[in-house]
Amino acid sequence: MDFLRLYYDEALKVFYEAGGSEEERYWLVSSMLVRYPAYRDEFEIRRRLMDLIVQEAEGRVLDAGCGLGILTFRMALKDEVEKVLVLTSLTSS
Repeated sequence: MDFLRLYYDEALKVFYEAGGSEEERYWLVSSMLVRYPAYRDEFEIRRRLMDLIVQEAEGRVLDAGCGLGILTFRMALKDEVEKVLVLTSLTSS
C-alpha cells in the first residue's frame, strides 16, 4: 500500500472541500519544492524514524501533537492497530 499516495489524495480532497483553488495548490507545492534541496537529509531522517515508529505500533495508539498527521495516518492503516486517538488543538495562536 502506498500510504503517501493515499494520504496525499485524502489531503487534496480536504483541501478542495475547504475551498482551495488550483492556483493555491500550485503556490503551496512550489514553495515546498523550492526548499526541498536544503531539507532533503532531514526528510530522509524523518522518514526512517517514522518507519521505526510505525513498525512498533500496535493496539491502541495516542498521538498528541500530530502535526500534519502523516505518522498517525500510517499507524491507522496497520492491521495491528485497533484504534488511533489524536489530540490536537483547534485554536491558532
